[in-house]
Amino acid sequence: MRKYPLTLHVYPEITLEKVIEGTEALLKYYNQPCARRFDGGKCPFCHFFDCPTCLWEVFHHMGCEKFAEKTFDADVSHLKRDERWRALRREELKCWLEELKRPGVKVIEDG
Repeated sequence: MRKYPLTLHVYPEITLEKVIEGTEALLKYYNQPCARRFDGGKCPFCHFFDCPTCLWEVFHHMGCEKFAEKTFDADVSHLKRDERWRALRREELKCWLEELKRPGVKVIEDG
């Protein structure tokens, strides 16, 4: 767990509850092998954050594309059905949810 609670910079009208719901939806997607909800489209984070402030940047200090390239030498869109990627995402998203549900998480609207 991080030393201090998160501070999230989000698009206007995005709340912490929406970020948590989006994270849970993504976790559900990765937990269900037959799910197709996010196969072709962007993940919920693309609708909540500007790329430099996405949860990927908060936790990995790089965006999802750069992380996928560095870790798996592939594009995110090509990894969504890969079981290694899915297993990694399940564990990460569980940790991310813990951090998001901690007391003291701040949400700042940028826009």
